[in-house]
Amino acid sequence: MSSSATRVKSAPRRESLESEPVAAWQTALAVAGIGYAGWKWADNKYNLAADIHTIKGAARAMGPLRKLLAEPGASMLQLWYMNIETPGR
Repeated sequence: MSSSATRVKSAPRRESLESEPVAAWQTALAVAGIGYAGWKWADNKYNLAADIHTIKGAARAMGPLRKLLAEPGASMLQLWYMNIETPGR
């Protein structure tokens, strides 16, 4: 063998095995995807969307009722007559 043979050097090694930095949009996309999948799973199992829809409807109905009951001398009889006076009921 000749002493003039060249040696091929390998790529420099890192001191520790660290992961490559991930772009913020990739992380946000992954979190959004996992969140969406979690929502679909929970909604499928517990029917949460229907419950939220019912709560929103009840909250709309509670506004006038709370105002009526906050007045002095309010009673359920007044609520009854208010409902009768409303057309379409």
